[in-house]
Amino acid sequence: MLSTGHVAKRLGITVRTIYRWEDAGRLHPVRLPWGQRRFTSHEVEGILRAQTGTLPRCAVYARVSSEKQAEAGNLDRQRERLTRPTAVTRSSLPYPSAPPDRTRSGAG
Repeated sequence: MLSTGHVAKRLGITVRTIYRWEDAGRLHPVRLPWGQRRFTSHEVEGILRAQTGTLPRCAVYARVSSEKQAEAGNLDRQRERLTRPTAVTRSSLPYPSAPPDRTRSGAG
């Protein structure tokens, strides 16, 4: 799940534009219990694909320590696991169940 700032940076737009796109129904964030927005990478990739016709690429790295591990198929299993699409669930979010205790002055 991606934060509003991360999505804005990735799409090359402002955070305010993210909010406008949400209001217009173009983006559909998940709201965390404390109100923060999170966006799925799938949705962001769809917008990138629509804008550019392609997706950004990334490199994956897999290795084994011995020839025996390679012969056992460990390298192939790692490669398959690293390149397989994954589903993000609420339980897999790296956030605690409660909001962080942060006091912000001038919020509003």
